Amino acid sequence: SEVGVLPVAPENVLSKGRLQPGKMFLVDFNAGRLIPDEELKEEFANRRPYGEWIENQRIELAGLPRTRTEFDYNPESLIQRMQAFG
Repeated sequence: SEVGVLPVAPENVLSKGRLQPGKMFLVDFNAGRLIPDEELKEEFANRRPYGEWIENQRIELAGLPRTRTEFDYNPESLIQRMQAFG
């Protein structure tokens, strides 16, 4: 929908396309260039040690203590409970 908004000679167009969901770009006027999605995300991903944080904070389900060995399964009230909890 933005095609033709600005008069730009075809020989000055480096690339054409559309901005897809989840994608972004940055126009760096100081550097005079367009920074693509992959480069932007790489730069931000490398600013902090996200992988290390996840590794240190991850909890394995197998490592959690079991609180109960049996579940309260009562076939007579199953339909009522299913309806009550959607």
